Amino acid sequence: MRRAAVAALAAAVLGAACTEDRASRPTPTAAGTPRCETPPGRGPEGFTLERTREIDEDDRVATRLDYRDPEGRRLVYLLGLSGEIGEGLPLVARTTLPGGPSGRFLGQGEAWILVWEEPFPCPQMAVVGNGFGREDFVRLLVAAGLVRPSETGSLLGGALTEWVAAFHTTTDLADLDDDTDALLEVAPRSLIVGPVGCHQGLAEALGVPEADTYFSGVVAPSLEALDRAVARAARHPLFRDGPEFAGELSVLCLAG
Repeated sequence: MRRAAVAALAAAVLGAACTEDRASRPTPTAAGTPRCETPPGRGPEGFTLERTREIDEDDRVATRLDYRDPEGRRLVYLLGLSGEIGEGLPLVARTTLPGGPSGRFLGQGEAWILVWEEPFPCPQMAVVGNGFGREDFVRLLVAAGLVRPSETGSLLGGALTEWVAAFHTTTDLADLDDDTDALLEVAPRSLIVGPVGCHQGLAEALGVPEADTYFSGVVAPSLEALDRAVARAARHPLFRDGPEFAGELSVLCLAG
């Protein structure tokens, strides 16, 4: 029963506009027709591009990019596609994206969408997630640079938090180059190197000035995941003494 409900919801998310025949077969377009084909933000880490489809929108060429991760979650970029996207899904919140566009955040269950407008030839842009929890999808949007951490409160109904373990601090970011190399070796998916001011209360917890102070560490969405990341980091001599601080903090900006 649950599988059927999720499948029906996924169909509603993608909408009729992107499942018509015109989206499933390439259509010849005139030379010089404007194209909307560049994905917004940073690429989705851990996802593999499975399919690219071009859609003739008469005055432009729109693009659909389908990604999937090892867990089976689907991520779809709809670039410049006309028609209603996410019809039937409730509007959760409105948000302001980096650069100024106003976006709509829709969804429920395991299906979520961020939709916004850009100048021609990409009058409508959307990122669609299927198989995501609400918080996981918002975290992906933040990591992709599509939503500011400061804007996540309305999307989640509360502040975006993550578990942080900080190993070393310095006022010269270059001093953490060795830490960066070591963490890339032992905990590449969890490493963080950046300003302490990107996590609320971290500077106070470490007893360092917030301005112009940087830290090396690992981050995770849960305490259990953080413990695993710290254990992996401890395999390297630089981190065998353990973190100076570990706890759950609100995210104020992307530290790195």
